[in-house]
Amino acid sequence: MRRPTPERAPAATRRAPDPEEALLGWIWQRRLLREPWLTLTDGSRLRVVFAGRRWGGAGPDLRGAVLERPDGTLLRGDVELHAREGDWRVHGHDRDPDYAAVALHVVWRPAATAARRLDGSVVPTLVLDGQLAAPLGLLRARHAAAEPGPVLPACVSEPRRLAALLDTAGAERFQERAAALEGDLSCVEVEALLYRELLAAMGYSRNKEPCRRLAELVPLAELRCVLAERPPAQRAEIAQALLLGRAGLLPAHAQALPEGLWRAWQALDDGRPSPLRGSWRRDGARPANSPTRRIAGLALWLAERLTRDWAADLEQAVRRAASRRTSAELAELFRVCASDAFWPSHADFARPMSGAQPWLIGRGRAMEMVVSVLLPVMYALGDWRRDETLSAAALRCYRRFPATPGNRITRAMAEQVGDTAPRGPRLSACRQQGLLHLYRRWCAERWCERCPAGAAAARLELRDLGRA
Repeated sequence: MRRPTPERAPAATRRAPDPEEALLGWIWQRRLLREPWLTLTDGSRLRVVFAGRRWGGAGPDLRGAVLERPDGTLLRGDVELHAREGDWRVHGHDRDPDYAAVALHVVWRPAATAARRLDGSVVPTLVLDGQLAAPLGLLRARHAAAEPGPVLPACVSEPRRLAALLDTAGAERFQERAAALEGDLSCVEVEALLYRELLAAMGYSRNKEPCRRLAELVPLAELRCVLAERPPAQRAEIAQALLLGRAGLLPAHAQALPEGLWRAWQALDDGRPSPLRGSWRRDGARPANSPTRRIAGLALWLAERLTRDWAADLEQAVRRAASRRTSAELAELFRVCASDAFWPSHADFARPMSGAQPWLIGRGRAMEMVVSVLLPVMYALGDWRRDETLSAAALRCYRRFPATPGNRITRAMAEQVGDTAPRGPRLSACRQQGLLHLYRRWCAERWCERCPAGAAAARLELRDLGRA
């Protein structure tokens, strides 16, 4: 007997499917909300001043949001988006330090259990259902028809003004960096300063501080002395063993290590556990960028140079490059190719890679080392010695150095400040640093009224983007 077909609910009463996170993010960034003041699950109210920026990659969905409380105080932090409040715990955000700065959890459906940060504190949560400016179905259709592009228009539309702005901001960032390094030169030798800053450059943003501490755990004088006592053929393994061992990045079992590296560490190991063990972060990074692999690459670089006056060699390279049309050749000073069969196929000791990658320090990272370490250190050294020719050479190389691969901040800022490609001015390393300078000084805190590029953005912030 044929079963009767169940009656369908009328179309007008059927509930639309819950929105996906991409739609929630589109609604949130464009402020397609019913009221300026939004009510949170705990009864408190907030107004959106700045919805945040999408960086991509690991971590919260939107960074640097600015929210206003009814008493006029501002709340700054990150925003995480989920269809359901319970997804916070399902995705492991309650155990992830990257989500400790989340100021607001924006969801479509609430859950019985509140979302909590790593320290156990409750994350303020906004439920969008019932607080939209238009029916969800209409917003879904608008989202599907919307063309991709930035939420905010560029702050500076005239290419020449933008080029001058970025050149000035890039020079300011360079001068500030060099001034801080010059202060260090009153306490340490230039070789020790270069050593510390080059190690820090191996840490990218996530592992910069552990790398700086590693420079203290393995002082340059100790590394130089240990290498001088060994024949040249053993120096690479000795340098790798000392740096990686003191960093706590070597495994406890010999089976996971190349034989020569294991023997070298056995001869150096004093039996004390590394204070850095557990400090290293590998999440969200490409395998080839792991801290273990980068430090191994710098160890090879140092092993070839520490027995000679390597700081003087770098100084002469900067002086030579300053007389040429471009200083791009300086990046070749820091590229490092693996000298054994192990590192081309491994990101870490128990982490093989799918394809061979022989460059432990490739061109992109080498370019960053020139811009963030070599040139500002040489400029600072020139000022400290009162050698104007060296400072001028370093600044000239900086202005002529090509754009590096950049990062998500420079890419987002290039779009926000002036839509630099393809119509805007050509980016250089100096202009990329200018973008970082604008971001660190003003954009991260949304101080548009103080920012040299922010007049247009400040006017825009006064408008309701969702109703425009």
